[in-house]
Amino acid sequence: MNKSTEINKKNLNALKKTALKVLLVDDDDITNVYNTQLLQRVLPNAEIATTEDPEEALHALFKKADNIPDWVFVDLHMPSMSGWEFLMQFSAYASELYKTPKLFILSGSIDEADRQRALLWDVVVDIYAKPFSEETIEEIILEQLD
Repeated sequence: MNKSTEINKKNLNALKKTALKVLLVDDDDITNVYNTQLLQRVLPNAEIATTEDPEEALHALFKKADNIPDWVFVDLHMPSMSGWEFLMQFSAYASELYKTPKLFILSGSIDEADRQRALLWDVVVDIYAKPFSEETIEEIILEQLD
């Protein structure tokens, strides 16, 4: 194991102990339950909130400004409001927040056009396939350390 790998493992383990605030926005309740359980296994100290309603998520983000999550995972394909619409509304008001959460897009199917479109938004960190795995969460954590 080289020195940078050792440092990343220590940083990963330290971040896993951090009390991150995470918001999951997905119209599928089963996906929210699965992702919550997965996040709790990898990040046992995380405070995880879920909603099936993207409008409710936006309302919570902007009306409860003292409780902004660190990370927000948003499903791209929701019936009431797409992930794209969520991004437009979130981006319009993000500068009003005292801190801007990192947004991660989730999609059941990712094509390169969606990935490129998602990465055009400054607030988006990346796009990931659903369902995600423990390895994906650890990859996200490590990327946030860089």
